[in-house]
Amino acid sequence: MKNTELLELIIDEEDESGVDFIALVDSPATESLWLSFAKQKFEETFNDYPESASNNAKKAIEYKEENNIDCGTRVGWTRARQLANKEKISWETIGRMASFKRHQQNKDVPYSEGCGGIMWDAWGGATGINWAIDKMKTKDKYRQEFKIEDEEKRIVSGYFMKADLPIIRLNDNNEKYYVVFRRDTIEKIVNKFFKNGLNANVNLMHDNNLQAKGVYVIESLIIDSKRGIKAPKGFEDAPDGSWWGSMRVENDEIWAMVKDGSFRGFSVEGMFGQAKTVKYPVTLINKIREVVKKYKERKNS
Repeated sequence: MKNTELLELIIDEEDESGVDFIALVDSPATESLWLSFAKQKFEETFNDYPESASNNAKKAIEYKEENNIDCGTRVGWTRARQLANKEKISWETIGRMASFKRHQQNKDVPYSEGCGGIMWDAWGGATGINWAIDKMKTKDKYRQEFKIEDEEKRIVSGYFMKADLPIIRLNDNNEKYYVVFRRDTIEKIVNKFFKNGLNANVNLMHDNNLQAKGVYVIESLIIDSKRGIKAPKGFEDAPDGSWWGSMRVENDEIWAMVKDGSFRGFSVEGMFGQAKTVKYPVTLINKIREVVKKYKERKNS
């Protein structure tokens, strides 16, 4: 069974470690470790689509090769080969599969009479496309977006950090590992952030040359059910120890970008130490991630 590293990150209350800025970003992540991490892009990939989706794609490919038909696009046949070979596909690809639902009205066209049926199967057929639609719902549900809480007052709210969530990173050799912030560390980070008066330290896309003037933190909560500090309605999807907050956006240009979806969430940046490294099976870490992501479902069941 394949193992991977899980690094627990910490700060020292007496040195320069801690969160320096909270960024407004287009791809929300409370998952940034220093600036080099902030610039790192990592895309999870999946091949848990149904076997029938692969079989549909294989059938379409075989017919095309046997009959030398001229249907579809290069993208469509690339997709068919990915599915036929059970290759892992990205969120972007899954989204394209889901959007292929718009061609459903052509799915029953016989291969010998037109392109509708064969291309429907090339994209996985009904089982593959329905899988993609359901998969995209999970991404949208657990994506760490903020919400516009008060348009008149220009207030946006969301999580700055989520406790106990293993966060995927890549090392210099392009190998996957994970980092995690525990609730005690998040509490120290929050205390130090406000002690140092950093509530107006906001930038755009982790670029310190793009500091967000007129944007600042106005509310902050560390979720703690024992103390009766609960997440506001609509934000219940995080364990105790997670850091939730609101920002006021007085900058007209930035507010317009929030409203049009250019910025969709928060991401912290700073300097952190490493408490310990533990090797876990990849399957176990993935299960932990799902438990944390599905906290709201578990809590309300």
